[in-house]
Amino acid sequence: MLRVSFGNETIPYPLAPLRGWLRLAGMHRTDCERTLERVSTQYAEKTLTSERQLMEKLAEEAFTVDAQTIDSLNTLFRYEDLRREGKAPSLTIMIEGASATGKSMIAIDAIELLAVTRIISTDTIRQLIRAASEESMHPELFTHTYQAHKFRQNGSPNLPAVVRGYLAQCSLMREQISRTVDRIIAEGVHSIIEGVHIEPGQYSRLSEGVLEILIDPPEEIHRSMFLTKLSATGLRTVDDTSQRRLQEYRATREIQDYLKTQAVSQNTRVLTLTDYASASAELAETLMKKIKDLLQTAENK
Repeated sequence: MLRVSFGNETIPYPLAPLRGWLRLAGMHRTDCERTLERVSTQYAEKTLTSERQLMEKLAEEAFTVDAQTIDSLNTLFRYEDLRREGKAPSLTIMIEGASATGKSMIAIDAIELLAVTRIISTDTIRQLIRAASEESMHPELFTHTYQAHKFRQNGSPNLPAVVRGYLAQCSLMREQISRTVDRIIAEGVHSIIEGVHIEPGQYSRLSEGVLEILIDPPEEIHRSMFLTKLSATGLRTVDDTSQRRLQEYRATREIQDYLKTQAVSQNTRVLTLTDYASASAELAETLMKKIKDLLQTAENK
């Protein structure tokens, strides 16, 4: 077990952040594990004097290291130093997309990459708002996003009714989502907010550390993930009638198309989910680019 000194205290050091740094630096998963095993073995009986020394040993022992990987690791180390000093913001990753687009799957990968300790779903926020609301007052809040239009609609009359219902539900949640993001940013830790209720471009203004990412699978993949949500996840609140489920997918796709249009207009990052491996690599590249931008901004101040 790795042990690192922090001031007068010596504590076991988890491997999760190290695994994330190596992957963000562009290292293959297999090489990450070989590197972690090598570092753990060589320093199992030693106490490293600081986290910075641990980072340096990680780079020294890394497998398949090239100049680009070393440069990326050094970027991560410098960014973490400035972040801990309060000179660079932590990352708040907001993962967006309609129902069954793969948001949760990508969020799990982001958790590993950043060793995130704050993870919030907008579905959880919606449940809390429901608990404090009367269904008779806001029936659009007590249904799926693709069904909300049956109760209330907001936004331009030129938009499809399904989209306007979605916006009506989102309007009840924007303030609480903003407050939640503000509180997490104030804590100074990396975080992930994921959910269908995050409208592209709404939250980037809260901090330069906020990164919005819209997950966008091709229609056939989205259709498959949506139609199998009951059998794949056991979610009991979805309809099990195939014809009705197909109609609900079409409504959901209208919301997704709207979100993608908004993402493009707001310069929000769109991550195409064709397969997990490609999406995972694209996510790592996107996070690394954001970290480099934050580091450059902090060093130029």
